[in-house]
Amino acid sequence: SVETVTYGELLERAEYIAGYLRKEFVENRTGLVAIRMKKSVNQIAAVMGVLIAGFSYLPIDIKQPLARQEKILSKANVIVELDEKKVNMILQNLEYRLEKHPEFQNPIAYVIFTSGSTGEPKGVEIAHFAAVNTIETINKQYRVSADDKIIAVSSYDFDLSVYDIFGILSAGGTLILIKDSNSRDAEVWVDIAERHSVTLWNSVPTLLNMLLIVAEGKGKEIPSLRLAMLSGD
Repeated sequence: SVETVTYGELLERAEYIAGYLRKEFVENRTGLVAIRMKKSVNQIAAVMGVLIAGFSYLPIDIKQPLARQEKILSKANVIVELDEKKVNMILQNLEYRLEKHPEFQNPIAYVIFTSGSTGEPKGVEIAHFAAVNTIETINKQYRVSADDKIIAVSSYDFDLSVYDIFGILSAGGTLILIKDSNSRDAEVWVDIAERHSVTLWNSVPTLLNMLLIVAEGKGKEIPSLRLAMLSGD
C-alpha cells in the first residue's frame, strides 16, 4: 500500500513534535534529541520537528546492532529519545501542537556517528549553515524544482539523507520512502523509479550500480532520471 502525505500534513506532524520538545525540554536545548525509528513519514516528521523546535537531532538506525546503538547513546549528550511509541503518543496529544515557530536556538543541525578508523563510534557535528549551503548550491546548480522526485535510499544516519529530506522538500518536490524491508532491494527501486517517474538519484556509487544492473537485467530503462549524484565512498 502507498501512503501519500502532503506538505501541510507533514508540517502538522512536525509541529506536534516540536511543541512537545519546547514544552518538556526547553531548558535544555544544548543536548541532542535521539531519533531511533524505522523509515517512515513519522521519522521524517521527527527530524523536522526537532529542528523546528531549535534542537539538534541524532539519527540512530534501528538496523544497526543493538550494542552499537546503545554505545552511541551512551557517548552522546542525549536529552530525550524519540521512538515509534513516543512519537505516536505525541501526535495524539493536542496540547503539544506548536502555534508559533521559534527562532533556531542551536547552531548545530545534527550529529552523525561514523565508525571511525578504530571502529569506535565517533560523532561529527554539522552546522545549519553548512548543510543549507550544500542544499542551496545543489538545487540552484541543477535547477531542482517541484517537478523532481527522489527515492530515499540512504539511511537517515548517513549524511546523504540530509539532501534527500531537505533538498527535495525545500524545492517543493516529492520524496519517496521505501520500507526498511525493501531498503536494499534494487528491483523495488527500479519499479518505483519507473512507476513514479523518478528524476533524481542520490547515493553511494554502489547503489546506483545495483539500480542500473537490475534495470538492464529486466530490460528496462528509466528515461525520467535526469541527474545522479554520487558521493560517500
